[in-house]
Amino acid sequence: MRSEVITNQIPRTHFFGKLSAALVFASILVAMESRDLHADDARPAEIEFFEKNVRPILAEHCYECHSAKAKKLKAELLLDRRAGLLKGGESGPSIVPGRPDESLLVEAVRYESYEMPPRGKLPQQKIDVLVEWVRRGAFWPDEPEPEDVSANKPEEFNLHQRKQSHWAWQPVQDPEL
Repeated sequence: MRSEVITNQIPRTHFFGKLSAALVFASILVAMESRDLHADDARPAEIEFFEKNVRPILAEHCYECHSAKAKKLKAELLLDRRAGLLKGGESGPSIVPGRPDESLLVEAVRYESYEMPPRGKLPQQKIDVLVEWVRRGAFWPDEPEPEDVSANKPEEFNLHQRKQSHWAWQPVQDPEL
């Protein structure tokens, strides 16, 4: 009998009203958290910031060694597409969108962990642009994959050629003392 009195004191509409408001709020938070900055929801300001400020820095200082068109890809790191930045190279992901202090790219241009570009530190203004770009979520417009990605594939394994040149395949010899 006591439990019936307690439940009868709370109006059901009040409970369901709070529950539905909480569900709406939770779904908004989930949607905001899972949102990725690609061209689908890109704002013109993000496109303009990237194309006028970020891409020129990457093209001028990074693509020579870290792009699909590089003569030899360094550190297995592609910086000419967002997927390459997120995947990273030998040292791990290059960027953590929204977290510049956790991004290897930012550490490298600040000369904290690596020293990139190797020919000399970027001017502070360019470093600030890259930091701001990562802080904003590292927006990258969708674009088709470059056609010439095969240039950076490792050489095919040729056993016959290796047998002729590698010491492990040479006959055992008794060297002079």
